[in-house]
This record gives sequence, C-alpha cells and structure tokens, in this order.
Amino acid sequence: MNTDKKGDSVRKVFLSILLVPILTLIVACTAEEDVGTQEADGRTAPKNTGDNEEELANPSEVSNEPNNVEPNQDNKKTSEFGKLTIESEQQDVNDTYETGPIHLTIQSLQVASLEPEEEYKQQFNGRESLTMVTVQMEVENTSEDPIRIDPSQGVLVTNTNKPLDAKPALSDDVGGDFNGQTTKEGEVYFILDTKLGLSADIGQDVSGQVTEKGEVYFAIDSLADNMKSGTLIIDAPHSGENYSDVGEELYIDINFQ
Repeated sequence: MNTDKKGDSVRKVFLSILLVPILTLIVACTAEEDVGTQEADGRTAPKNTGDNEEELANPSEVSNEPNNVEPNQDNKKTSEFGKLTIESEQQDVNDTYETGPIHLTIQSLQVASLEPEEEYKQQFNGRESLTMVTVQMEVENTSEDPIRIDPSQGVLVTNTNKPLDAKPALSDDVGGDFNGQTTKEGEVYFILDTKLGLSADIGQDVSGQVTEKGEVYFAIDSLADNMKSGTLIIDAPHSGENYSDVGEELYIDINFQ
C-alpha cells in the first residue's frame, strides 16, 4: 500500500516537472502575439532613441519662409514715363481752393525719382534721372460764363528752393478754356532735373577775350527724399470773352509728408 502511494507521488512530481516548461512556452508565445497585435493596430508608439529628433519635430515649429526674403518693393513702380521710386505719397487730400468762379481741389500728391524710358528722354532734355511731383486735381468753373485758367502751366516752389515747372505736354487736360458749369480732372506733372556729375569747364582760369559755354549741374543729393513742402503758384483765371481777370492768383501751400 505504501509502495503504491510513493509511486503516485513520484509520478505527480515527474508530471509537474514536465508541465512547467510547457506552460512557460505557452505564456511566452501568447505575450509575443499580444505585442504584435498592438503594433499592428497602431497602439504602440516607436521608442524615441534620440536619432530621429528632427523627424519628430512639431510641424508647427518648422518655418516655411524662404531663405532669401526679397526687400520691400512697394515704393518701386513703373509708369508710362519710366521707373519710379516713390519717396512720399498722399491720397485723399481733398483740399479745395477758390479764386473767382473757379474751385480747384487738390486730390492727391506724389513725390518720386524717375528714370525715364528711352522714348521719353527727349521730353526730359535727355536726362537719365529727375524728380517728378504729381498733383492730382479737379478744376471746376462754377459760373455760367466761359473762363480760362491753366493749372498745367503753374510753378511749384519747394522747401529745397528749387522751382519745378509744370509739363503741359505730359499732364492731363485740366486747364485751358472752361465753358460754363464745366469740370476737368487729371494729373499735373512738375519736373526738376536731378542729374549728378561734374560741371562743364567754364569757371577756371578764364583769360581775356575768351568765351566758354557749357552746362552747370548742381549736385542734388536725394532731392525727392528731402522735398517736404512747397507752394503751387497758378495764374489768376480770366474771362474767356474779354480776357480780364475774374479772380486772384492762387498760392497753394502743399505738404508732401
């Protein structure tokens, strides 16, 4: 009887020894299967080892700006006359001046350096660069009678003490004869040569009985940039019938800044 019990105990121990590695193998296989399933479902994030820090950077922190940023070109424009570098500009000025039956409204102002196109250089005496002041205006004859006034032949004297003559050939038709109750609107251009360089040799060691001719260029350093104010002078309007004055000469103070 005792021999049978001992045999049973030995068999149980032997079976237990055999079952332990089998159960261990089953548990290990089950764990590997669960990990593989989690990775397939996307539930396990890859471990950051430090080698892929740049790849894991926050996209919002990545700049999309180009390496070479172009400078501001807002003051560079092209007109029918050539390339403009705008130094100052005022929109919606809308200041009105009266002389006799004439109401003249300054609508906008612009000061710019101009590099004329080849086809226009003759209009500017062949100059390579110059200062152009553009005055947008509206001129109204409030009377029933014909009146004549010529804003496009005015003179602009600036704080630089350089007079700028209007260019009627380039300006819009805002002057001349006005029939009764007539309004004209457009741009008037005032030009000042800004050529830099050496003057012709007309001032050194001039001996007797010698005549020298040439042009003198005054070096104007960024004249357009220094132009801050001025006075626009326009001749008085006169009757279109008997040419008598019907108002006063206009002196219009202008601020470019």
